[in-house]
Amino acid sequence: SSPIGRLLRLGSLVGRIGASVAVEQLFSLVRSGPSRKLHQIANLVRNAERIVHDLGELKGAAMKVGQMLSLQDTLLPPEVTAVLRSLQQQAPPIPFDAMKRQLDAELPGWRKTIKGLEPAAIAAASIGQVHRGVLRDGRRVAVKIQYPGIDSIIEADLVNLRRLLKSLFALFTAADFGPVWGEVRDRLREELDYVNEAENIRRMAELWAGSDEVAIPGVIDEA
Repeated sequence: SSPIGRLLRLGSLVGRIGASVAVEQLFSLVRSGPSRKLHQIANLVRNAERIVHDLGELKGAAMKVGQMLSLQDTLLPPEVTAVLRSLQQQAPPIPFDAMKRQLDAELPGWRKTIKGLEPAAIAAASIGQVHRGVLRDGRRVAVKIQYPGIDSIIEADLVNLRRLLKSLFALFTAADFGPVWGEVRDRLREELDYVNEAENIRRMAELWAGSDEVAIPGVIDEA
């Protein structure tokens, strides 16, 4: 979670992928057409898998950048975006004890309204994870908890990530990384604001009221 540790991890990732690309380019000089193409695609997939593994463990802005890049079908090779999309589905959850400590620190009275939480996360993403819970009145709920210290981790990431991920991005495409980065930065800071997210949920519930096709979960204000 330290800024230096995360910088070193990202720098190592960029270095390993850069070396892999350089070696593949050397071998491609002595390969024929079909064989060259197959090996290039295999190398792209291996490097995309490295990105998914490292960014998934780092979470925060690092993982969010990976998620955003997975949407860039017109910028990145399809083999790369196909692998990166796994970051959209599920990230490795962190231990339940750490999440309970976070609840105790941020919402000291949570046990007055929440009777119990399931230890196993039902979903994990870049800045938080979700646990099933039961309120004191018996209602079943989803409890979304931010990772401990994720706000400071993200701010540290934003200092370090632009240069490193621009280099990583350049290994796969010549497209301008600037607009992608600006969108990631702004949306990531916005996502940290769970009060704003609650307001968005309320607004969406109003917009879809009466729909038989879309169900919007309610916000439990007392919790």
